[in-house]
Amino acid sequence: MVIAAFRVAAVAAAPTRCDGLAVVDEVEVYQFLHHVDTATRRWGFVDKSGRWVIQPRYLDAYFFTDGLAPVEVEGSGGEDGTGLWGYVDNKGKVVIEPQFGYASDFSEGLASVTRGKYITDPWIYINKQGEQAVPREFRMAGYYSEGLAAVSAPNLGDREVYIDTKGNVVIRGDYSQAIGFSEGLAPVHVGYKWGFIDKKGKLVIEAKFDDVNGFHEGLARVYMYTDEDNAIRGYIDKNGRWVRSWPSDEWEDIYGDDEEYDYEEEPVNQD
Repeated sequence: MVIAAFRVAAVAAAPTRCDGLAVVDEVEVYQFLHHVDTATRRWGFVDKSGRWVIQPRYLDAYFFTDGLAPVEVEGSGGEDGTGLWGYVDNKGKVVIEPQFGYASDFSEGLASVTRGKYITDPWIYINKQGEQAVPREFRMAGYYSEGLAAVSAPNLGDREVYIDTKGNVVIRGDYSQAIGFSEGLAPVHVGYKWGFIDKKGKLVIEAKFDDVNGFHEGLARVYMYTDEDNAIRGYIDKNGRWVRSWPSDEWEDIYGDDEEYDYEEEPVNQD
């Protein structure tokens, strides 16, 4: 029996990172994963008809990006001590041998990996040959987008900075957290709030939000408290202006109990 366990969040949250429904060697492969049964709980890849394209044989797996997908196989030394991560192509062929404690998606030809545990061991960037591509190690390493990646390291003050593909620090700021660029802007955590910077490191949208997503088609989904008991969520444009928003006292009517969006409802406009 096939049990669906779709991982749709990454597609919705990071459209620049996922291939979505990708045509690869004339086989349409969903970037959704299944595990085959409750006994083995192994992961593989299916096409849009639900047919297995890559058989479910992995302890874990993630989306295809840049033609490769990270997969976890039996081994020792991984994050939880049970597996090691490598990369396969759309035929299931191993392209980069499993050797990493954790491995992230490829983006712009590079992926961040660790040879030890996710939290305690250094991160590096590799290319599609599995070679270290950026001559530095990091405490944490985000994905590359628009030529830059957010990283942290002890020698960088353990704050988030942005580097180029050669490891040079391009943007330095007092960011406790930072996310990749999309459409020329990147979310950064300044103090206790989120705002957006441009590629010169200038804060172009005030840090006043409590949660944010990157820009996509000119809009970013954000969330902010207006006082201790009330909040607003919705979408802003690149000038930081609300385009569509919903106050918290209307969330149940709009989202329902599970807070799913209902676009048939008329949103509250926020000037």
